[in-house]
Amino acid sequence: GEKATTLHGDGLIMILQRRTINSVGSAAVGDSNTMFVLPPSSVLFHRDLGMTQVDVQMISSSDNPYTWDRSAATVASPSGGLAVFDSQHRQVDISDLTEKIHVFVRNLEVTSNFSANRTYSIKCWQTAIHAVNLTQEGASLRLKVEPHNDSLTLTVLVKYATYPTAHDWDFRFIVPSTSDDYLVDSQLDIDRQRDVRESSNFATSSSPYVVFIPWSLLMNGTGEYFVGILLSVNDTGTSRTVDSSCDGSGNISYTFEARAPACLFWMEDTETWS
Repeated sequence: GEKATTLHGDGLIMILQRRTINSVGSAAVGDSNTMFVLPPSSVLFHRDLGMTQVDVQMISSSDNPYTWDRSAATVASPSGGLAVFDSQHRQVDISDLTEKIHVFVRNLEVTSNFSANRTYSIKCWQTAIHAVNLTQEGASLRLKVEPHNDSLTLTVLVKYATYPTAHDWDFRFIVPSTSDDYLVDSQLDIDRQRDVRESSNFATSSSPYVVFIPWSLLMNGTGEYFVGILLSVNDTGTSRTVDSSCDGSGNISYTFEARAPACLFWMEDTETWS
């Protein structure tokens, strides 16, 4: 393909490039704000495999260019768009694909902040409960739980509609995480768990104190989720370093924050973010 042409405007970047069909497949197109990773050409152009070359257009904006609808208030990150045109400059339909187009957005901010960064304190043997009301369709759940004692390990339990317990939960995490797989366990079928781990949905933050549950795994959808936080225990059921982890009053102090980031798309027919 030809060398890409990059045009810079006020908060706007446009990348234009003519590429062969084979070079477009499995390629990454974008800039530091937005990146699109495409599936193989046989998937991307399954409707017209006879094309030999296409024009790829990627637009990245540091701000939201569609602000006239009330739904724009939920957008708090850079935005980007991708379009592919044939040799007659007709837009190629790349919808309804059998494989995903992966979109990465820099510094994704939240669409809603349920709980600001606040400090809490509980007894070493207690379970703290936080309620998170998820109201937006398509929103994920992002939790930050950071103990004030760096040597302390906490267990985070999440359950829909009712309080979680050590034996009854929908998701269970350990913080700080010691691996790229932030999901410790969940009450999902084994095949689904394998798919989740292989897709790296939970390795979305460099912070070992942040856990992330994508919308695709929130099987109950919107509603009230309860987050339980307690001191982690070892295999024998004995609390880890309880004496050194707690302060003189037998308390554990930690910071908790709950957010609901969502992946939104501009709908041209209704002119809304959805």
